[in-house]
Amino acid sequence: MAKSGKTKKPHIVLFFTWDVSLKLWKGKGLFEREIRYYEQLSKRGVKITFLTWGGEEDFEIAKSLKGNIDVLPLYTKLPRPCCKFLRACLSVFAFAAAAQEIKESDIIKTNQMWGAWCAVLAKLVFRKPLLLRTGFELYRFTILQGHGALRRQFTRVLSEFSYKHANKIYVASIYDKAFVQKEFGANENKIDIRPNWIDTETFKPLKTTEKKNRLLFVGRLTRQKNLPMLIEAVKDSGWILDIIGEGEEEGTLKKLVKKTNAKVNFLGSVPNTKLPKIYNSYPVFILPSDYEGNPKTLLEAMACGRAVIGTKVEGIDNVIKDGKNGILCERNAAELKRAIEKLLSNNKTREKIGTEARKTVIEVQSLDKLIDKELKDYKALTG
Repeated sequence: MAKSGKTKKPHIVLFFTWDVSLKLWKGKGLFEREIRYYEQLSKRGVKITFLTWGGEEDFEIAKSLKGNIDVLPLYTKLPRPCCKFLRACLSVFAFAAAAQEIKESDIIKTNQMWGAWCAVLAKLVFRKPLLLRTGFELYRFTILQGHGALRRQFTRVLSEFSYKHANKIYVASIYDKAFVQKEFGANENKIDIRPNWIDTETFKPLKTTEKKNRLLFVGRLTRQKNLPMLIEAVKDSGWILDIIGEGEEEGTLKKLVKKTNAKVNFLGSVPNTKLPKIYNSYPVFILPSDYEGNPKTLLEAMACGRAVIGTKVEGIDNVIKDGKNGILCERNAAELKRAIEKLLSNNKTREKIGTEARKTVIEVQSLDKLIDKELKDYKALTG
């Protein structure tokens, strides 16, 4: 019998990060951003099934998805106890709840490391290739965030278990790749650097009125982001800092603003669809973190042609080339203040850096280029 000349398009089953649902994405304003990648994959002929940690409401939200994307909310098949520990215990049965979907698939993929145990069990039971996407290296972040010994040990065991059984591993940066090889002995040939994608057709320079002497930060309000240093840098400067995001440090930061009398506005969360216009409204975007993986908000600002400032730390210093597509500074308020002054005082410098910033994102992290690479990996995994 002659073989058909048509190439079968793969069917991907995506395990969501544990306990994350479409409803949660919607509530945090992340829905449009997160689904964009998979809608584009679907346009290229890939069938996708989302295994979410949601209930019946995820079926309703899924009606707005474009393309060949199905959704199975796992909490329509499994009970959802109020206790988080019990939910984690029950999650090991996810492969059974989604047995039919996994059997019909060609590749199992994770959205993040957290919850990857479900995908590994599915791989072992159904003998499907596993594409392990990490987004950020979970064990490394657990150490950097100073978590207790029990959590560190759990994430180490989870990571070792997952890396061992993965057929392909996606990490976000050169630092993550080096860490995974050193700490877990993962085969270099299995690991590919796949940074966060940016939709450069959505995040692009726009004609809008630029706010003078205004600075922008977008991100989670956590210790990692080192926002006290940024607040210290803007006090007594005449500049106004606008902060978009929410997090556990919000109350502490507001007290610091009151104490220093810095001009800072806390604007809360904003839907991702509104961010392109917001980025374009500010002359300078700042990310003062103590460490990063592959920071999406920094990349979005760069794609919008903004002049950006970041601290000289892992995850930022491999994105920003100092003086070319952004400014790198040490982690102290005086250095940061000098970097801000340098950009705000020179329109030509800002414009030149912004142009190079967008060029960098288009060359390395545009949506289309990363989808092309992933499609090649699908072919290799199923060939």
